[in-house]
Amino acid sequence: MPKVVISYAHEDHNFLSKLTVHLMSLERTGQIDSWSDRKINPGQDFNQEIEKQFDSADIILLLVSPDFIASDFCYNTEMSKALERHKNQQAVVIPVILRPCNWKKLPFAKLKAVPYDGMPIASYKDIDSGFLEVVEAVRDATKSLDNTKTTMDGGTSVLPSSNMSGSDGFRKSENLATPRSKNLQIRKKFTDKDFDVAMETGMSYVCSYFKNSLEDLEKQNEQIHVKFRSSGSDRFEATIYQNGQQECICGIWLDQSPFQQKEIRYNSWGLSTDSYNYSFVAESNKNSIKFRTLIGRTSDEKSDYLYSKEEMAEFFWSCFIEPIQ
Repeated sequence: MPKVVISYAHEDHNFLSKLTVHLMSLERTGQIDSWSDRKINPGQDFNQEIEKQFDSADIILLLVSPDFIASDFCYNTEMSKALERHKNQQAVVIPVILRPCNWKKLPFAKLKAVPYDGMPIASYKDIDSGFLEVVEAVRDATKSLDNTKTTMDGGTSVLPSSNMSGSDGFRKSENLATPRSKNLQIRKKFTDKDFDVAMETGMSYVCSYFKNSLEDLEKQNEQIHVKFRSSGSDRFEATIYQNGQQECICGIWLDQSPFQQKEIRYNSWGLSTDSYNYSFVAESNKNSIKFRTLIGRTSDEKSDYLYSKEEMAEFFWSCFIEPIQ
């Protein structure tokens, strides 16, 4: 039975608890045996037990968050050990993006992460949906391990490779010596509906991003009180009070004026006026739809830079919270 070892920062213990519950469906059907440092018994050597479990892991989940990245033990010890075992084709490593953070330039960024669209689980309206994607990824990894064992019995290893893998992150069993190009991407064609859906999805993401961030800000600061007021699914107003004084306010809405390109607009005075400071529109590159600024671009920013929905939400949030930072 494949062993799944979970690496996490203790600040994310609530996420670990939720993930453990979701993984029980695989445990009850005999597909995995999961382990985290919560299973270390009193009197056991903490570091020795962790090293033992990592050495015997078949699948390693890295629960990525700002606290995970900031933790010397998680980053320098557990992550390094995990990536070393992945490089040596001894284990499958799956990064799980828990909370928004700057992870795309870190050593594990070359691996396929879940959730699959890069949206942190904390940003889901229903985080169970995010954890379901993690369970499905683990299940797929166990199937690949089963195929690996079958193939290895015949003398060939097909464990994950860092430099030659399929779209699912696992090495394929065909003859890899056959020469072929890796340049197989083709330009996708997007319809008007695709752009409409992208704008609506982007607006929904920004709304959830602000709502969740405001709640966290209030929980972590006694002098802070917040107000979040939405008007349907396409507009909201956010306010921050510090010691009873209004310090930050903004309105964000999806403008759907007839005969014009849809825009996501930001106004630093709330929803009380039609003026706005920043504006984003949907635009495609070769393979995806992202967002470009029409109004509010900084002087050092390239005019053709395309934002992900996460980057757009953080751009708005940074403008909003700047007065109290």
